[in-house]
Amino acid sequence: MVAVVSDSKPVAVPKFMSKDKQETLLKITVLSIACILSNSLKLSHLDFLGQQIGDNGCQTGKERSKEHDTGSGLVAAAMISIVPGYISRSVAGSYDNEAIAIFCMLLTYYSWIKAVKTGSILWSALTALAYFYMVSSWGGYVFLINLIPMHVLVLMITARFSHRIYVAYSTLYCVGTILSMQIPFVGFQPVQSSEHMLAFGVFGLCQLHAIVDYMRSKLSGEDFSTLFNALAVGSLSLAIFVGTILTISGKIAPWTGRFYTLLDPSYAKNHIPIIASVSEHQPTSWSSFFFDLQILCFLFPHYFCFSKLTDANIFLILYGVTSIYFAGVMVRLMLVLAPVMCILSGIAVSTLLSTYMRELHVTSAVANGKPEYHKKQHKRVENNFVFRSEIATFFVVIMTFMLGMYTIHCTWVTSEAYSSPSIVLSARTTDGHQVIFDDFREAYYWLRMNTPEDARVMSWWDYGYQITAMANRTILVDNNTWNNTHISRVGQAMASNEETAYEIMRELDVNYVLVIFGGVVGYSSDVMSWWDYGYQITAMANRTILVDNNTWNNTHISRVGQAMASNEETAYEIMRELDVNYVLVIFGGVVGYSSDAFSTRLFSVLRFESVIHEFDPYFNYRTTKFLVEEGYYKFHNWFDDRAWYPLGRIIGGKPTGYDRVRGSEIGNKDFELEVLEEAYTTEHWLVRIYKVKDLPNRGI
Repeated sequence: MVAVVSDSKPVAVPKFMSKDKQETLLKITVLSIACILSNSLKLSHLDFLGQQIGDNGCQTGKERSKEHDTGSGLVAAAMISIVPGYISRSVAGSYDNEAIAIFCMLLTYYSWIKAVKTGSILWSALTALAYFYMVSSWGGYVFLINLIPMHVLVLMITARFSHRIYVAYSTLYCVGTILSMQIPFVGFQPVQSSEHMLAFGVFGLCQLHAIVDYMRSKLSGEDFSTLFNALAVGSLSLAIFVGTILTISGKIAPWTGRFYTLLDPSYAKNHIPIIASVSEHQPTSWSSFFFDLQILCFLFPHYFCFSKLTDANIFLILYGVTSIYFAGVMVRLMLVLAPVMCILSGIAVSTLLSTYMRELHVTSAVANGKPEYHKKQHKRVENNFVFRSEIATFFVVIMTFMLGMYTIHCTWVTSEAYSSPSIVLSARTTDGHQVIFDDFREAYYWLRMNTPEDARVMSWWDYGYQITAMANRTILVDNNTWNNTHISRVGQAMASNEETAYEIMRELDVNYVLVIFGGVVGYSSDVMSWWDYGYQITAMANRTILVDNNTWNNTHISRVGQAMASNEETAYEIMRELDVNYVLVIFGGVVGYSSDAFSTRLFSVLRFESVIHEFDPYFNYRTTKFLVEEGYYKFHNWFDDRAWYPLGRIIGGKPTGYDRVRGSEIGNKDFELEVLEEAYTTEHWLVRIYKVKDLPNRGI
């Protein structure tokens, strides 16, 4: 560093800080200012794992370029430490497996990039250990073990495969697979399930690639071409034959329903309704991306990675593209998308700030008349416009403002959406008053204190874990939805009338029934709101209908359609052929439901006559579904004309028996339960508990 004093020769001054360090210091200053803007807001506690996530994001950001851009890692670490997409699973008091798994995933990615760059067996072994840690913490390791082989495959296709890649992947696959098989839940899945076949296939391609390279070095061009063609055809044929035999024999398990859902978003809805019924498995709305990521959505595109393609950058591109697709298919995978969004956004912010801060350095040096800058930059400076310093300053200020808004947004989302326990609900009225709904804990405490220790509770599977942990009572189904038989039987009981439901409850030895009902407070996530999935789950396990949403049986569908489109005589012949006992028709003439059976072009006399027969426009609907009766039992006795505070809004002047969620008054209000007796109802009627009556004595 030099300075100019008057017209004399330049006088050397001490060089306290290099240019790179000055840029890093400025970036730290920008991030500090952004954090200060939200200093007055409460930020949820970030634990040690969150710090390690930031460190891994920082290291991964640095490893993406040969220049080891410290600024990229710094910005990525700052972003990932507060991004809502990750804090939703790692906030203090709300830990889940994913809180550890994301740390393991980034650690594996960082070790993999180091192994690819160095070709070191040590780094490859460390990658395998990190992968083992990931497998032991979360079932989402399948995404990782498919992404890394995909990276190797792309490197092969783009002619970037080298000895370094061969050593890194071969070591990772062999050591990592052996280690992962030590987890009891995983077992032999890495060598038997279809989800792991990509990793196995790429491992085989690596060995073939090494053999081909060896033969190329030993044979002439013509001999090598002949041998290579024969080897390629033979290997491909053998792989297809062996894979087909193993699949048919059941040695290779088919893809799981969740994996099919990622490839085909409509698969679960049509074939496995129990997966589609989970709220976390629903497709992600566009608003959710901005809610959980904010400005990262705009900084995410991969331009800076494409502008300088390296093995590490290709990996980041694949990670970003695959994760954003899967996050769009399944909302819970927003957790996988958040880290790579922060890493790529960190690269973008760091590169842009470096560019404009460099302009500030050049402009400042030219203004001070420093000779060494005149030598290197005078041509570019002279040919440029005069407001370069002002534009650079304006951009830095805008970037500082955006980072500040990002910090404020993350703080607000964390405090409002992700810092409250899911078991305690809260809402605000129009005047800002907060209402707490602690019905879940109230109900579980009642079960714990007022029921026998060996009591069996029947509820829908969403609340199985909570009942087991907080009420310490035996349940029939829980969130580990592997037992489809029990789930279907519970669903069948809730979808049947009292007589049938009682038989099922006696069969399952049920003592108490717990139902979530949101009609009073406007809780739209109660059981009745999504019970369509319950019917589908029951139907999948107990097929007693001719056709359903699974439209693979075109013959049955065509025959049913022919019957409904024919006259009564022809339809009767078809129904006798299909051994039909009952015909169910949807008719919307009373309530104005436009999606009934008559909305199609095939208007038929049979359908019309079956509905119009005994049609009474003044009927009083009384449902026979067991689940609905449990929710509406004595509902009208409690509710009156007074105002209530249903989840953020005041609604008053409604009739007795008015359901806040369905937005209508129930039809039959005065009915009694025959096989159940009300045991307990929480303060806001959110949880209702019923006791199953004993069998009546003979002769009574």
